[in-house]
Amino acid sequence: MGRREEQKAATHRALADAAVDLALAEGPGITMGRIADAAGVSRRTAYRYAADRDELLLFHPISWFAVFDAACAAHAEQPVAARLRLASLAIAAHIDADAEPVRLAFAAATSDPAFAGAYARLNGRWVDRVTAEIVAPSDPVEVQLRGRMLGAAVMGMIDTVCFHWASHDEPMAPLIDEGFDLLDGAFGWLD
Repeated sequence: MGRREEQKAATHRALADAAVDLALAEGPGITMGRIADAAGVSRRTAYRYAADRDELLLFHPISWFAVFDAACAAHAEQPVAARLRLASLAIAAHIDADAEPVRLAFAAATSDPAFAGAYARLNGRWVDRVTAEIVAPSDPVEVQLRGRMLGAAVMGMIDTVCFHWASHDEPMAPLIDEGFDLLDGAFGWLD
């Protein structure tokens, strides 16, 4: 990563950290202007990095799309269950490498019902992304439905793991493995 890209990443992270700190301290009344001030940038700069405060609060799980996509591509030859497990473990390793900011961001994003809509919308995007690894748009409707149910089950498991992990001092990867072990039979229809 070049110097300019490093600076952009640092600014984005500073904005996300400021949004989390303010959300935890002040609740849902925070504005992009307050976040920009706390991060030491202009409001205009803040809007270059995010459309709104919710996007900044959800910085981490949004950034994991790239980790997930890279891991899925790297393991494209694997069966769906193995590929999703490996991609989820790649995200878990990413989280475990710097857990505290993620725990704080998770606490902020789930701290008030006013943030629930953004969290639910992002979770829907994740279900879409996981489902895209399971079925193709050209599959019959009933296969697409089963694929979406399985994608939602995977994300439900991951969400449950995140809630547990956020309040316990333990690594995420073993929890993800355990969750996929529990869901193992649900992938049988794909064989």
